[in-house]
Amino acid sequence: MDGAFCIACSLFGNNSRASFAETSWSHDGVNRWDKMKSRGKGKKEKLFEHFSSSSHRLAAERLRSSKLESTHVDVVISSARKKKFSQEEQEPLQNRKL
Repeated sequence: MDGAFCIACSLFGNNSRASFAETSWSHDGVNRWDKMKSRGKGKKEKLFEHFSSSSHRLAAERLRSSKLESTHVDVVISSARKKKFSQEEQEPLQNRKL
C-alpha cells in the first residue's frame, strides 16, 4: 500500500461531518503525491485542507480525549467502585445514628 493515512480520522473519524474526500484519509489512503503540495495560486495543499477540516479537528479532539487517563474504562470503573464502597461503609454508621 502506497498511501498516507490520518490516524486520528482512522480511529475516530466515523461521524456525519466526514465527506467523501476525507474518507480517503481514513480508509483508502491518499496516494496522489503530486497534490500534497499547493495546487496553484489560491489553492491549499491537501494536508492543510485535511488538517483544517471540521471532521479532522473533531477526530483529533477525540484522540486527545482517549489519551487522558481519567477517561480510561478501568479508571472510570475503579472510581465508581470506590464511590460505591465508600457509600456502603457509611450506611451502617448512618443506621446506628437512627
